[in-house]
Amino acid sequence: MRPTSARKERGMRGHERIARVGPARAGAVRAALAAIVALASAAPGPAAAQGGCDVSLVQASELFDSGRLTEARAAIDQCLTGKPTRAERSRALGLVAKIQLAYDDVAAAEATVARLLESDADFQPDVFDPPRFVRLVAAVKGRQSAPTVTSVSKSKEPLAQAPATVVVVTGEEIARRGYTDLEAVLRDLPGFDFSRRAGASYSNVYQRGYRSVETTRTMLLVDGVEDNDLASSTAWISRQFPLSNVERIEVVYGPASTMYGANAFAGVINVITKDPEQSVREGKLWGTDSRVGASLDAGMVDATVAGQTRNGGLRWSLTARKWKGQDFTHLEDDPNWDYDPAFYDGVDYTKLSSLNATTPAAVAALLAKYTPEQLAPYFAVSYDAQGNPVAVTLTPEGAARARGFDKSFYASSVGGYDSPVDDWMVSGKLTAGSFLFGFQTYQQMEPSGIPLVDTFAATGGNGFLWTPEHTSVFAKYSQRYLDGKLLGSLFVQYKKHELDGTDSADVYLANYQRGSLRIEDLLLGKSPFFSATYKYRSNDQLRTELDLFWEPSAKLNVVGGVELRYSSIGANNVTSATPPADETGSTPTGVAGGNQISSRDLGAFVQASWRPLEPLKLVAGVRVDDNKIRESGGFGTVANPRLAAIYSLSDFTFKAIYSEAFQDAPNFQKYEKTATRLLDNPTLAPEKVKNLELSAGWSPGRDLGVQLVGYRATYEGIVEEVFGLPCPAGATCPTGTTSQFQNVGALEIYGAQLEGQWSPGAYRFVGTYTYADPWDTVRDLRVGDIADHRFGLSASGRFFAERLDANLRLNAAFGRKTGKGTTVTASPYTKIDDYVVLGGAVTYRDLLVAGLDLQLSVENLFNSTWYEPSLRNPSGFPIAAQVPQPGRTFFLRLRMTR
Repeated sequence: MRPTSARKERGMRGHERIARVGPARAGAVRAALAAIVALASAAPGPAAAQGGCDVSLVQASELFDSGRLTEARAAIDQCLTGKPTRAERSRALGLVAKIQLAYDDVAAAEATVARLLESDADFQPDVFDPPRFVRLVAAVKGRQSAPTVTSVSKSKEPLAQAPATVVVVTGEEIARRGYTDLEAVLRDLPGFDFSRRAGASYSNVYQRGYRSVETTRTMLLVDGVEDNDLASSTAWISRQFPLSNVERIEVVYGPASTMYGANAFAGVINVITKDPEQSVREGKLWGTDSRVGASLDAGMVDATVAGQTRNGGLRWSLTARKWKGQDFTHLEDDPNWDYDPAFYDGVDYTKLSSLNATTPAAVAALLAKYTPEQLAPYFAVSYDAQGNPVAVTLTPEGAARARGFDKSFYASSVGGYDSPVDDWMVSGKLTAGSFLFGFQTYQQMEPSGIPLVDTFAATGGNGFLWTPEHTSVFAKYSQRYLDGKLLGSLFVQYKKHELDGTDSADVYLANYQRGSLRIEDLLLGKSPFFSATYKYRSNDQLRTELDLFWEPSAKLNVVGGVELRYSSIGANNVTSATPPADETGSTPTGVAGGNQISSRDLGAFVQASWRPLEPLKLVAGVRVDDNKIRESGGFGTVANPRLAAIYSLSDFTFKAIYSEAFQDAPNFQKYEKTATRLLDNPTLAPEKVKNLELSAGWSPGRDLGVQLVGYRATYEGIVEEVFGLPCPAGATCPTGTTSQFQNVGALEIYGAQLEGQWSPGAYRFVGTYTYADPWDTVRDLRVGDIADHRFGLSASGRFFAERLDANLRLNAAFGRKTGKGTTVTASPYTKIDDYVVLGGAVTYRDLLVAGLDLQLSVENLFNSTWYEPSLRNPSGFPIAAQVPQPGRTFFLRLRMTR
């Protein structure tokens, strides 16, 4: 096809823009290429043929730069008709697509880019490529017929061929369904249980039936970089993570230590953000995706701005999110958190041991300071038949005085339910050719008193808060070698995780009812008060990783790497009675060598994929990790393999996967001592898991797919706190015994997952089912609070020329056993009630102006009453055994994209 004069003129103007990379730089590039061509041409035999193709491509590039499109295309065809290498073929097809764009033949350019990506899925545009071509490559990647993932093998591979069970949620689905945060996304996926309690970690997420204290057995990644807390291994899954820049979320089920090392135990959640060019529209130098929203109790701002230079050499993005409001305000209607001073009217103060002296020593001590007349009218002295004082007891007047103090303080100082949240994050990326630079910083300030009941702990408004702060900066360099057969990347990151010393505190009520104030306090008229302990911790890590991906043929590829981490992690929190704890607190004692624990972690991994037959893919990999703490500590060396066989038959895919992983105990379990736990255990070994799973998938097309998975996981050496141990020599144990963390636990979990999706036209339907049967094999008890069965359904549709988008979602859980016969032995209940809740969203697009969308979402549409479990083994007091979940909640959101 020959261009008309107008189209050719537009093409020439495009070339004028391309030429603006600068004559000096372009000349240097051409000179370097010419030198390579000369060297290649001098070589004999096959190398000469390769050099001929390279010469053709250099000529084609020069002709393209000068606007001689027909001659450029002829030079490219000369290369493609020979035997180009993979790298040469990619360069050639890229040039063809640029020529087609110069002719404004977008459809042909899209088809060419699709051919390019079929043979080179990891193709990345060059720093000198025009923005229009860069955006086209990104767009075609997003529409690839075969979904791809990167989280399983640290390299791109088809979803159906990945050696693990993986579920993907796209950024488009996140927007359509009206999710307000990351935790809400996970609720619609199979294989997860939850304990959402608005406490220190907002919601604990348990993957594949493993019930832990917090979200410590799932690794959370952002763009492949671990985000779990350095001190506790907790993934702080809350409202701080932006959704405006999410390209997709990949969830890997089952052990993943073969790639990621320690703590990829039950699975991996990888939040993959958009590249800057994905947020910039055609013909623009910058773009935005801004979202503001609010419910009756909270407000949110979530925005991304991205841009690029005119020649596309530099691309950048900046994302920010803030969530501020009140958490779980519905709890003020629950007796455990109604903050009603009338509670104290039901307390019989005369029976509190703290307000009655009944031992001879206590009676003698009181009467040595006070006469019976001074004790009256609040206390009465009792005598035996010989006239000896035997007790000092609270009188009704004393009870009224104590009750009055408690009620007055509770009404005036606690004041009622107050649970403030202030979460935010800022992150950015800068891409320059093969280099990527980035940073991420966030704060999660949330109330941490719940599930402690209202007569025991203060509210978040009274300062009972938990505020982790994470900051990281990183740089990555990626490049292809050996004619594109070898892809190498070098990654360097520094991260600092802190616990804010001003807004992190345990705050408890100190009053007469709790026994904090005693007989002499009542005589002196002492008022109740808040007892606060402010906390601070600082942790640092420097990490570097070198990864190589080698694909010598279509049948064989190998990925491998080496990772090195240097960490400095606090064993105990620095504590203080006054803020900020990092300035007023004292360094904890009792840790040999000091509170900051230095460690070195070295890991090396390799995984090979081989196709002996076209339908059969065999995968084998292993990672070896070595941990050293200070000079002589650490768990030493561990190895974790992965084996998989993947067989494709027509539209069916069958997988058999065996994998292992390990969980390293955090430093506080190894070194921290408390008033009741006086034994540390620096030699704690890692927990181990062995997992076997079988799966079958059917996908006759992109619009229809079903995946069924069954698995068996065995966990050994689980770290648990063991009580009743002898008190160490020279120490004083309040109860006569103490406790210690030990490797004493074991679990066996059988489970199944089913996921299906169907997208006929403007509609999309997704269904999930999860079955879990987790058992504690040491105590022969069923793991409590994990549902036997979970169901999820989602239906979406677009109407009125796709301007109206509607979504309806259903979540249900059945068979959450707890209490007697389960590992949650202290719970007063035998089950957490079953529930079925519905939610949804309606979006109206292009409201008033193009790019302006209005969305109304709702959770718990029918205002159902439902509960989720509390902490790992709650008794009901002072820790509630279950937490009621929010009722009907509307969220109105306005989104603007430009």
